[in-house]
Amino acid sequence: MLHSDEHERIPSSVLLSAKPTRALARGVGACGRGYRGPAGGAGQTLALLAPGSAEELRLRRLLFASPYARRQLLQHPEWLAALPEPQAAPPPPDLHGSEEEFLAALRRYRQLRMLQILWHDLSGPEALEDTLAALSHLAENTLQWALDYGQRRIQERHGLARSEEGAAVPFVVLGMGKLGGEELNLSSDIDLLFVYGARGESDGPLPLDNATYFQRLGQWLIRALAENRPEGFVFRVDMRLRPFGDAGPSALPAMPWNSTTIAMAAVGSATPCSRPAR
Repeated sequence: MLHSDEHERIPSSVLLSAKPTRALARGVGACGRGYRGPAGGAGQTLALLAPGSAEELRLRRLLFASPYARRQLLQHPEWLAALPEPQAAPPPPDLHGSEEEFLAALRRYRQLRMLQILWHDLSGPEALEDTLAALSHLAENTLQWALDYGQRRIQERHGLARSEEGAAVPFVVLGMGKLGGEELNLSSDIDLLFVYGARGESDGPLPLDNATYFQRLGQWLIRALAENRPEGFVFRVDMRLRPFGDAGPSALPAMPWNSTTIAMAAVGSATPCSRPAR
């Protein structure tokens, strides 16, 4: 059995083995006897961190504590150099590529940013507020990109949603609970509410009534974030905080909210997570 401080005596290259349980057992005995770790891949990237430095110690702690971090760095050893550099996160996913490319890029962005947040969190208790804020911003950014992509795709097919008077109808995503309060932790899902401005119909070649239009947009948004794909998922999504829980549509017109605002305010904080659709 390994003691809690034993990660400080295990080379990081051991923890990056493809079989971490067996490697940990080998590593305890290999410490101090010149264990070189796996050949190539992440083993080579470890040269970026000086042996015995504060950064390498933090890396050992991360890999010892998080199977998630070990798995991601085995798959993407090139990410190791980006851990201490938040600005090294990949650019936002391309909103004009294929759906497969977009969803894969969105997940890669999330995985690297999550590793960077974990890395910073290990700097000490004083990092807690930064961790909560960074996780909330990660959720907001990925949610916005998924919404932007979904809006573009649905508008290509069904046009722009309009009210009965012909005005463009906004669609707003509200973050509730921990997301609404910007207090997401490392295991949080995100509580969302979808609201659109008015009833009506879209103006595209295949028009839809607004209830169906925004229901489809909301379903796309949930799938884009929560579907478990080869690259993983972005965030689990919980829609049960809407006025009628699991019953009824996921996207609701704004008007009925006038009578339920007080009841919903008692459930949790709410903040707009994305700008209205145009």
